[in-house]
Amino acid sequence: MTVAIILGRRIDLPTSVFLHGLALAFYGLYLTFYPTSTPSRANDRSAMMGIAVTCLGLGYLGTAYMPQEQNAFLYASVPVRVGVAILSGLKLLLYGNTLGTAGKRDFLAVLIYDGIGGLILGWNLGTWSGIAPAYR
Repeated sequence: MTVAIILGRRIDLPTSVFLHGLALAFYGLYLTFYPTSTPSRANDRSAMMGIAVTCLGLGYLGTAYMPQEQNAFLYASVPVRVGVAILSGLKLLLYGNTLGTAGKRDFLAVLIYDGIGGLILGWNLGTWSGIAPAYR
């Protein structure tokens, strides 16, 4: 499904993935440049997390112009997102009692957001294998 034509080029991503990529890129920039506290190691980690999150968002956006059936990054993100959700769920299950309220909320958000997002994307693409049709 084509989302839009930007700068005369067709964006060939599902709408949800295009919005997900934009949200990741902007949230990552926010974490990178807007400190959450006074200078500290926690603030440095937040900035580094912001850079990683920005890279994930730009990964989706950077591959938006290639034909969807050739977009290996898009297809590979399906099992990766489901795996990240499972990892987050395991952390909650095994160590949830050692997490604070905010930590539990964050891991639960990843479990739900990436779990549902990965399953919906796999359903939209017609495969959960992570292999793009052009490379089968």
